[in-house]
Amino acid sequence: MVRRALLRRPARVAAAALWAGLAALAAPPDVTAQSRSELSARIERLERDARALERRLEARSGPLSPMVASIDGRLSALERLIRGLERRIEALEIAERRGGRQIAGALDDLKRRLTALERRPTPLAPAGAGGPGASDGAAPPPSASGAAPPETAAAPAAPAASASPPPADARAQYDAALALVMNTRDYDRAERGFAAFIEDHPGHALAGNAWFWKGRTYFVRDRFQDAADAFAQGYEKHPKSPKAAEILYNLGLSLHRLGNGAGACAAFAKLGEKYPKAPQDLKDRTARQRARLECP
Repeated sequence: MVRRALLRRPARVAAAALWAGLAALAAPPDVTAQSRSELSARIERLERDARALERRLEARSGPLSPMVASIDGRLSALERLIRGLERRIEALEIAERRGGRQIAGALDDLKRRLTALERRPTPLAPAGAGGPGASDGAAPPPSASGAAPPETAAAPAAPAASASPPPADARAQYDAALALVMNTRDYDRAERGFAAFIEDHPGHALAGNAWFWKGRTYFVRDRFQDAADAFAQGYEKHPKSPKAAEILYNLGLSLHRLGNGAGACAAFAKLGEKYPKAPQDLKDRTARQRARLECP
C-alpha cells in the first residue's frame, strides 16, 4: 500500500502537468503572437518535463523493492522461529507428561512402602516362648490386616492339645505369612503361606485379606496374570472384605500391565461405584490411573 501511494502521487502530478499542457495546446492559438516554432518548443518542453517526472518516479519507486524483499525475509525467519518454538513446546509437553507419570509412579511406590511400614505387625515370638506363633502380648494394629485385632489374653504356659486347632491359630498363620511380606520380603514363601491360609480357612474374616496379599506377591514379581487371577477371585469370593476396594484397584493395575486397558478401566470404575466410602488416598490413586489410561 505504501508503494502504491508513492506511485500514485507522482503519477497525479505528471497527469496534471500533461493535461495543463494539452489544454494550452487545445486553446485557440493567437496566430499573430505565436509562430509554429514556438508551439514546437512548448511541446518539446512538456515532453522533457514528462520524462523528468518519469525519472523522478523511477527514482522514488526504486528503493521499495529491496525494502519489500527485506520485510519478506524477516517474516519468513519469524515463521521458521515460531515453528521451531512450537516443536520445542510440544517436546517439552511430552517430556512433562512422561515425567509426571514417573513421579506419580514413584509417589505410589513411596506411599505403598510407608503403608507397609505402618502396617508392620508385631514380631512373632520364637518357638518355646509361649508356644509356636504366640505373640509378645501386644496385638497387631488394626491396619496391619484391615480387620480388627483379636482379643488378647495371657498365653498359657502349656497349651492343651486339641483335635481341632483354636481360632487363634488361623490368625497366627495369617500373621506369619504377612511377616514374610513385610519383614523379609520373601514373596515365594509368603505366597505359599497365604495359599495355605486360604485353603485351611476359606471362610475366615481375613480370607479376603489373604487373597489380596497373595495377589501382591505375584504382582511384585511381575507375574501379572497370576496376580490378576488372584485379585479377581478375591473380589468375587469376598466383595465385603476390608481389602475389597484395594483388591479392585490392584486388579486394575494388573490388567493394565497385561495390556488390557479396557478391563483396567472397568475395574477402576467398579471401585468408585461399589466403594464410594473408600479411603481418599485410594480414590486419588484410582483417579490418577483413570486419567493416565484416559478411561471414559
